[in-house]
Amino acid sequence: MSSETPPTTGNVHVCICACTYQRPRGLKDLLDGISALTFERISTPAITVLIADNEASEVNEQICRDFHQFTSIPMIYVPVIERGISHARNACLDQAPPQTDFIAFLDDDEIPEPTWLEQLLLIQTRTQGEVIFGPVLPSFTGHVPQWMREGGFFATPRWHQELDEGQELNSAATGNCLLLKTMLRKSGLRFDNRLALSGGEDKLFFRQVREQGYRIFWAPQARAIERVPPQRARFTYLLQTEFRRGNLKLITKLQLTRYAGSNWKKAKLLFKTLTRSITNIVSGSLIMVGSFLPWNRNKGRFYSGAFRVSEGLGMFTSLLGYRYSHYH
Repeated sequence: MSSETPPTTGNVHVCICACTYQRPRGLKDLLDGISALTFERISTPAITVLIADNEASEVNEQICRDFHQFTSIPMIYVPVIERGISHARNACLDQAPPQTDFIAFLDDDEIPEPTWLEQLLLIQTRTQGEVIFGPVLPSFTGHVPQWMREGGFFATPRWHQELDEGQELNSAATGNCLLLKTMLRKSGLRFDNRLALSGGEDKLFFRQVREQGYRIFWAPQARAIERVPPQRARFTYLLQTEFRRGNLKLITKLQLTRYAGSNWKKAKLLFKTLTRSITNIVSGSLIMVGSFLPWNRNKGRFYSGAFRVSEGLGMFTSLLGYRYSHYH
């Protein structure tokens, strides 16, 4: 599908959006990172910052006022009363200024590197893609086990080192991406409010992007850094993350248009999910047991097996109708 892509010159307008909830320190750090953006290889674009506040906090609103006062960068503060991440993300799509050419998403626990936006725009110019996706890399505080640092569990995507610059992808995430505004207007794409509290709304969104024939490209130098607090750098947190990932797989796939009204396709999907959940549980359990054998002792393998079991249990419980609630 062809796109009507504006050139990356000084007249390009980018609306940088972030949804926030109970992270005032993270929001301030994010805005400080945006104020430090640099442009050396392209003309500086016009930038507006839009913060969708899902708690309508006076503290967050004041942080946004201070940012605008000290930087003169236009700021749009949007209190979002409806609970859930989907409502906040849709508020960003709805409230972006009419002159916006691109919408860029970040999260409120991330800090963009100075060349982040420039790199997104450079890859967009090169590929003419409707979506450009960049990596989110973790920054740990305090002691973190080696297996956790080296496992890539907190990087998005986990396999980012295997991707080439400008490579076309089948998926993306809203933690670090650039969206062409004309794509959104023509397609009518939205974040599904049925996934507002469970999460997975961005996974479904980008599946629908691909379903409609739009393209996603990889920008490895457009990096955002996510601060991982000690309470998240734990084995139990990663177990919950894998369970949630497994639980959402069936739910998001059932929302896709191609499954609507087709009992046969739904039955095949349910059977496939059941088979995969059992396979994950059995294989993960065997990996865990094998990690205790004297000739094969490996703490990393034990954790890997446990995560596979947790994902399988998440998939199995989704078949029983259980939906994991990530946003309380």
